Amino acid sequence: MIENVKPSFESLATQSQTSIQQSGGYIQDCVNLLQANSETHLVKRVLLITSPSFIERGMVNALESQIIKAFSDISFDVLADIKPNPEMQDLSNALPTIRALFGGEAHSAPQIIIALGGGSVIDSAKVLSAWLTCPSLVFSDLVSAFSALLNSDSGETSKTVLTQKIPLIAIPTTSGTGAEVTPFATVWDSNAQKKHSLVNVPPDFAILDASLCSSLPYHETLYGGLDALSHAIESLWNHNRTANTEVLSYFALDTILEALPTVLADPVDLASRQKMQQAACVAGLAISHTKTAIAHAISYPITLKYAVPHGLACSFTLAEIVKHFGAQRLGLKEQYEQKIADLVKQLALPTYLEKYTQGRCITHDIEFDLDPSRAGNFVVPMTSSEVLSVINKSQGTVL
Repeated sequence: MIENVKPSFESLATQSQTSIQQSGGYIQDCVNLLQANSETHLVKRVLLITSPSFIERGMVNALESQIIKAFSDISFDVLADIKPNPEMQDLSNALPTIRALFGGEAHSAPQIIIALGGGSVIDSAKVLSAWLTCPSLVFSDLVSAFSALLNSDSGETSKTVLTQKIPLIAIPTTSGTGAEVTPFATVWDSNAQKKHSLVNVPPDFAILDASLCSSLPYHETLYGGLDALSHAIESLWNHNRTANTEVLSYFALDTILEALPTVLADPVDLASRQKMQQAACVAGLAISHTKTAIAHAISYPITLKYAVPHGLACSFTLAEIVKHFGAQRLGLKEQYEQKIADLVKQLALPTYLEKYTQGRCITHDIEFDLDPSRAGNFVVPMTSSEVLSVINKSQGTVL
């Protein structure tokens, strides 16, 4: 019997709620999906959610022209002002635009939404895919629904039940969040220093085209890869871990350890770009079952305080957490303790963190009251003093 054979991405992808297809050309694949959906429900209204850079690079025009060519009487509208780490206020500010596009009437809403972008774009599309099915829902009610769903384990329920959504095609342009397959969406409220999560909103389709990632700047490649790395590890040191999620996690972790240094050194290596895209997707499948844990709980206040990119914030403590507890106690295969430490050292994460903290000691600036819905998933009890020690050592701060 052959042991330790690495499963294929294709076999793991079948476990997703989202229909995943690897693409040689995202535009034609998107047109094909719209045509397939039109066979059962005639598609006449499409909303593309994206960010300004994709308009500047001509990608929106290219997609729009091919869709209009395939559907002569289709209405194609674009919402293109999505920013990184989407804010509740930003989505609220988009409401007048949405009303203008669709007239505020339920029957005028898009029949399909396409999200072209990274995790922030896809998460925003998930939110809007649910919100647009409830045209009478004001934004303050949506905020309440977010909070209630986030605290559902405590028995709190939402007056607004978001169970329907507009079909969503996710086309990721980064390799990190796994948002193209995860069932949750994250938005931020910097004014209130809070993070909100909506659940049960997985995209219906995901198109993975590695060529879309080949022009990513170094730091976006790095932060995305770190996010995927954190997802893979956090789903391993997790109370919700199963034999199945372990397979997903180790596939993602092994692939990232192999491919991330390569794409950072050679951004146009499409084979490695595809491996990173697959790893991010599979890590997303893993956390869809386990949710994240202590590293993410630590990251949220840091992102809110310093605007540290999520991938960096949720990964800079990984090596110190493993070092503090030891791989065996965390349920990791022992060889990964050194592999993770070597990668974090190679990538010089404290240097990148310094750009945002500007020399300030994180544990002096922030009083850490960790989100129990994430910290509680960690397999080892962690005291407040241990949390502060891990952060200080990860930042390179000596107190």
